[in-house]
Amino acid sequence: MEEKAVLQFELLGTFAGREKKSGQAAGSVIPEKLGKKALSFLQYLIVNHGRNISAEELIEQFWPETDSSNPANSLKSFLKALLPDPVP
Repeated sequence: MEEKAVLQFELLGTFAGREKKSGQAAGSVIPEKLGKKALSFLQYLIVNHGRNISAEELIEQFWPETDSSNPANSLKSFLKALLPDPVP
């Protein structure tokens, strides 16, 4: 039987994320050296978890036209750096 884990995020005050498995203490799921943009990105996804968020919306929110000549590539590179599994 597969053990379930619960993710808990605290968005007010200091941003924190913890994973708790049955019978174990909660451990942090947010790397300590995560930059400000990455934290904002994660918070945006959490707050909007109940709806589909398009790549265009993320690019518009985090890479305005003045920030990058290729915002789609910036998003893809950013996701590759954040996620443990490769992004296709």
